Amino acid sequence: MRKVNHKSDFSMILRLFARQAGCGEPVELPFPDYDWKAVFHTGDWAFKTYTASCIGGECVNCVNDGGRIRVVFNDHRLSPGVLRVEFTAYLPDGGYPDGDERVVTPGPLGVTLVREAAPCPSLVEAELMLPHILAEVPVLGHVEFVTDKAVYRVPVTVAPVERQELPPEPSGYYYDNPSYSIGEWDV
Repeated sequence: MRKVNHKSDFSMILRLFARQAGCGEPVELPFPDYDWKAVFHTGDWAFKTYTASCIGGECVNCVNDGGRIRVVFNDHRLSPGVLRVEFTAYLPDGGYPDGDERVVTPGPLGVTLVREAAPCPSLVEAELMLPHILAEVPVLGHVEFVTDKAVYRVPVTVAPVERQELPPEPSGYYYDNPSYSIGEWDV
């Protein structure tokens, strides 16, 4: 277990892993393209935590370091003890009222904050296994849809897409009689 003095600043690569569908081998995930938050603590949740996050593309206390999460523990004020994390992924899913499925994964990180002297703090690496099951669908790229409420990033895959023709529904602005409208459009 890696030791760091609890008063020292340090940075840590947080490596995320998930299992492939159909096999038990974990695969390292790249820097998440969804919103996420990581709350670090050493056992005294009520008073001392340190948060790193990337919400809406704005990263706090972390950076994308070559496709990995680098958390920068600057003036973190965490107490001595085993460093743990509660990683929350906000996976886009229109089936939930807020548009996200929140998946929380707590776990230890293999780092201990100590009172005594420790080796000079350098880059620390930690791993966390997420409960996600990765599908085996190759992604060619992404298409972004911008609305007044959010930006939706939709993957483009090589899997065939079924197109279903639906009868057009009337839409637009109506005056008294629904048979007359101004500004009909097909979306």
